[in-house]
Amino acid sequence: MSADAKIWADEGYGWLAWRGIHDGECISTIPHFQGDTLANVLQDIERCMGRQLRWEVLVYPDGRPGLRGFEA
Repeated sequence: MSADAKIWADEGYGWLAWRGIHDGECISTIPHFQGDTLANVLQDIERCMGRQLRWEVLVYPDGRPGLRGFEA
């Protein structure tokens, strides 16, 4: 199982927001809204994955900062 949390810029307003990507059971049922904190996104991902993850900070190839989750 894998999980990522990344920063995306809102195309309409240019705001930065955290978004989660994962392959957990409820992948299509957890909406993430503008203004969600990083903590909210990580909690939602872990709840959906059914376990606590260990998060590693990294910069993705597109230059955006983010986190990658691994099984703890």
